[in-house]
This record gives sequence, structure tokens and C-alpha cells, in this order.
Amino acid sequence: MDGMERNRSGVVGDGWVDDTYLSVAVKNNTSKVVKKYVVGWLGYDKNGYPVKSGWLSPDFLKQGNSEENIQPGKTGGGDSGWRLTGGFNKGTDAVTFKASVKEVEYYDGSKWENPYYPYWVEEYKEKPIQ
Repeated sequence: MDGMERNRSGVVGDGWVDDTYLSVAVKNNTSKVVKKYVVGWLGYDKNGYPVKSGWLSPDFLKQGNSEENIQPGKTGGGDSGWRLTGGFNKGTDAVTFKASVKEVEYYDGSKWENPYYPYWVEEYKEKPIQ
């Protein structure tokens, strides 16, 4: 597949000011340097059923933007994340995640849009994990 690795499981981490964040590892499978990218994710409860996730405006499908330099063949995203909880609400029903890179911008100015992203959304959004 051209571009970025498209399916990665999310990792939930605690600790940043007692809030819960989702960290998604993104591998650059190209010979170009990544400048920024957009990732979509879906959350599931302990029984594998879809639940809304994300802070402030939870939804079944959330997207996050990242501006991160990822060198060819390297992986990024492991030391940052998107907030799942905040304020007085520190709980989340989502314990398992599926994530996919939606689009990427490279330092040479070119862009890549994941042609499989719409199919990934159709396959997994609001459906239990099989």
C-alpha cells in the first residue's frame, strides 16, 4: 500500500493531568518526510461494542490532526495523543480502539489521501468488533 500504514490499534494512556488520552502509532512507509496527518478512530467498550469517545463532543467516529515530522521508515505518534476525558469527567467507556490514517501532507508539498479510509469507516463505524 502506498503512503502511511492505515490500520493501527489505539492505546489508551493515563497520566497527563489525570486525563485519558488516545495515542496512535503511525508508520511512514514512504521515502518522503511527513509534515502532518489526520487520523480517524473508533472506540469500543470492554465487550467490543461501539461507544462514543472524545472529549467535549464525543462521537462514534472522531478525527485528530497531528503536526509531526516522521522520517521515512520511522514511526511517530507514540509520545502524544488526543484527549478522551477532561474537566470533572475522568471516565470513558471506550477501552479498545481502531484507528486509520485519513490523509498525510509531506514536506515536499505533496499530499496523500487514503483511498481505503471511506471503506474502513463503512466497515467498522457503529459495528461491534468481530
